[in-house]
Amino acid sequence: YGPWLLHLDGTGRTIERVGPFAANSAGHKLPSVLAKRLINKGMEGLTVTPDGSMLVGIMQSALLNGPSVTADTAKQVAMLRVVTYRLIAGGGEAVGATHQFAYLLEVTNAAGNKLASSELTALSNSEFLVNERDGKFPSESGGANKKFWRFTLAGATDISGGDTADGLLLGGLPLEEALFGKTSAQARTTLTGAGITALVKDATPLLDLVGTLGGQYAHDKVEGVVFSGGHIIISNDDDFGINGSGTVTAKTIPGSLPLGNLPGTATGPLTTDYSQLLELDPAKLATATGTVTVTVAANSAPTIGTVADTTILEDTATGALAVTVGDAETPVDGLVLTATSDNPALLPAGGIVVGGSGAARTITLTPAANQNGHALVTVTVTDAHGGTASSTFTLTVTPVNDAPVAADGTLAAVAGVPANGTLVATDIDSATLTYAVVGAPATGTIVLDAGTGAYVYTAPAATPAGTVTFTFKANDGALNSNVATVTVTVAAAPPGEHHDDDKKKKCGRGSGVMALVLGLFALIRLGLWRRRR
Repeated sequence: YGPWLLHLDGTGRTIERVGPFAANSAGHKLPSVLAKRLINKGMEGLTVTPDGSMLVGIMQSALLNGPSVTADTAKQVAMLRVVTYRLIAGGGEAVGATHQFAYLLEVTNAAGNKLASSELTALSNSEFLVNERDGKFPSESGGANKKFWRFTLAGATDISGGDTADGLLLGGLPLEEALFGKTSAQARTTLTGAGITALVKDATPLLDLVGTLGGQYAHDKVEGVVFSGGHIIISNDDDFGINGSGTVTAKTIPGSLPLGNLPGTATGPLTTDYSQLLELDPAKLATATGTVTVTVAANSAPTIGTVADTTILEDTATGALAVTVGDAETPVDGLVLTATSDNPALLPAGGIVVGGSGAARTITLTPAANQNGHALVTVTVTDAHGGTASSTFTLTVTPVNDAPVAADGTLAAVAGVPANGTLVATDIDSATLTYAVVGAPATGTIVLDAGTGAYVYTAPAATPAGTVTFTFKANDGALNSNVATVTVTVAAAPPGEHHDDDKKKKCGRGSGVMALVLGLFALIRLGLWRRRR
């Protein structure tokens, strides 16, 4: 027992039936969760988009999806399911692809809710008109609620959650169970907190059959609606038990039964259908058929407040700047706020964060590190129908002096041999730096050129192999850098190549003695040679 979609040819022959229980021979199937529809409360509203690509339906009442949701309590769930079924392949989807979306009725008292939906028509490929109505006649005490609302599929979250019996879960519960007993505002908050965006409706109904038609609509519910040529054409239900001449022909219940608060009593025109009592609409016999024409007004653009020009120091953020938004048709929670910068080098897209909710939104700006200058920021609000409004302001980032950054370094040296190196530091603001040694090496000496950072390190010739360190800092004329460390790896001098000063002196004295001895020996030989002659 349904819901079923029937595909018929021009002669009325059934081509295929599509239901929630199993895929048909064409592989087409409705979501399994729709099998939990309330008896006689199936996909009451059904329409096709103007381009013929999509069939769109809305369930008349909440699904019996959770232990709290029964035939007697289903109206305490403000959420109905809108289902789309693709008729023409496109957008990366095959024929038969389905999606589900959350539609929230205007429920302010869950326990006393009487609203359901019985009609749906397409205004465009993404916008639709749906009715919310109770089962009361306008003449009953307390009045009746019969309104048409416009909504859009744009931006709504698919709540299919896979083709399972319960559908998408929220906190481990089926959606209907999770939203049971909540007003529409509370339900929207719960869904939003779970990352689910419900279908966005206008802030006010497009048509109020009771409130704006001056008593012309005297029936308990709408069962037909067409949008054609800019006109909305509606028809009522309540044909039960009446033939073309107005004569009661259906089975009747003997006796007199009161019809709520309707004038008088009925002595027969009450019929049953699957144990449900059907009331004859007395206005049907006294009211002529007519057409109500409603002009669908053009979308009004949203509104956005101004943001004052803002000045901050380099390497800081603005904090949350207040932005007020509004719209005459789209609920403020359905408005989308975005912002852009004309100077992404100063203010990149990742440095723009929008926040807030409802009418009170915020924008926080974080410029790129070590950047300063000006950026023109454009803040835009977009409504559910594509209308936009923008506001601009200037962000000024004033420069600050950043301290230099000194880098650690290394050097290789041989004992007794001078080794050259250069200290390294950078400054985002200045190319002119001076250098100073903070901690001298435990062994050896440093000769530093403070203006360039060039230095000469010399370890004594007798220094064994190992490492020594010294520290330094840079200064930009106002701020010191961090203290950095240079690690010197010292290799021992090769044997016989020491350059110690004492050894040089000893070697010098030995050479002089040898020269003296050789000189004396030469003189002696010369004297002996002369004597022999």
